Amino acid sequence: MKLVGPRKAIVDGGANPAARPEYIEGPHLFRHDGYYYLSAAEGGTGEQHAEMVFRGRVVTGPYEPWTGNPVLTQRDLPADRALPVTSTGHAQFVELKDGSWWAVFLATRPYRGNQYNLGRETFLLPVTWRDGWPVILAHGERVPLVEQRPALPRDPRATPMSGAFHWTERFRAPTLPMPWMTINVPHRPWFATGSDGLRIEPSATPLSSYESGQPAYIAHRLQHHKAIIDIRLDGRGVTAGEQAGLALLQNETHFYAAGVTRDAAGSSLVLYRRNGKDGPPAGVALSRVALPDNKTSVSIRFRLDGPRLDVFYAVDANEWHPLLQGLDASLLSTASAGGFTGVTFGPYAYRPNPAD
Repeated sequence: MKLVGPRKAIVDGGANPAARPEYIEGPHLFRHDGYYYLSAAEGGTGEQHAEMVFRGRVVTGPYEPWTGNPVLTQRDLPADRALPVTSTGHAQFVELKDGSWWAVFLATRPYRGNQYNLGRETFLLPVTWRDGWPVILAHGERVPLVEQRPALPRDPRATPMSGAFHWTERFRAPTLPMPWMTINVPHRPWFATGSDGLRIEPSATPLSSYESGQPAYIAHRLQHHKAIIDIRLDGRGVTAGEQAGLALLQNETHFYAAGVTRDAAGSSLVLYRRNGKDGPPAGVALSRVALPDNKTSVSIRFRLDGPRLDVFYAVDANEWHPLLQGLDASLLSTASAGGFTGVTFGPYAYRPNPAD
């Protein structure tokens, strides 16, 4: 379980070093029919991304690139095609017991130009062996949005991961369900699940700061560009100076948050936006609506449709009212906010430090 012996570079410079490709990364090695195969991505993580394959008789090389490289890319397709899948690469080849070969790889689904809020997603496609080389897609062939899955057992209780679906989380299990996560690992218990649902202890760390503490934020990955996200919370638990609600977060500098707050004038629902490093840590308040103090619950809804975000609210499960519509959701995209892990959503609670 440790590295031994001298280091040896087996590929340096990409499939065609003379072309000076951008990066070569994410290597995988496997053996098949007397050859060692090396797969690696090159071209960066954007629209020029591609997967290359090399092979050699000895694990330490030399390795020759396939003359038909890349074995997977979408960079040679028209930019204006409908329902594009882009930035394909970082593939891993897998052989099943039935002898079939498959590849899992990363790619993105932009909604406008190269804007996407979902980050890089995992795709699965069959592999065809051609003259001793594994090929995922022929040049010029599009990644299909739907493909026949391999003949493997399926858990009928599994949470849907693709296509259109609807689900509800009531947080009644004794522990936080696996699809949910926090920013950094909690050093102490500040949330609890159970028969009464989810209870969050507000943090003095805002969504805009990860270094000095931990925001009280329970997150789930966004899986669709077109989605409706609802949350219902008990506004009676929010005390003066606190806020609690629903966040739509790309990172500490780019997010939307709709939270119930309380001050001397009573309860309000406030929509915040952060679009850069400047401005207040909780974000800039875009809209505010007063809430009746005698009501027990407040529901918040984010409705996403590509680059558009609409925000609604309801009191005591009554009819929905618009809080603010026509907001720019593209500020949460990788093109605007950076990174490539995608947007998360979920409940949060924040109590500013009086000294701040």
